[in-house]
Amino acid sequence: MMKIIQLIRGDMKQIRRDSMLAVYFIPLPWQLFGVFTPTYWTAKTYLAGTSSVGFVLVFGIIGVVLHMMILLFLYHRFLVKTDQ
Repeated sequence: MMKIIQLIRGDMKQIRRDSMLAVYFIPLPWQLFGVFTPTYWTAKTYLAGTSSVGFVLVFGIIGVVLHMMILLFLYHRFLVKTDQ
């Protein structure tokens, strides 16, 4: 059982790493499909910080606000499901 868990964790790390690389290589219109994934905004913030764009704070705030909204939505859905 531990081997299966280790394989799943390794696969998840690989997926996370690949999605961060995808932000760099995929052109902008296609990047918008990954907006709701957590690794998109961290990668976008990092790439903005390493370039001379200067939108680091903007991308960071957008990512935090978006994920807080998603978490609140999921929390409310959880409360509705548990009250039944």
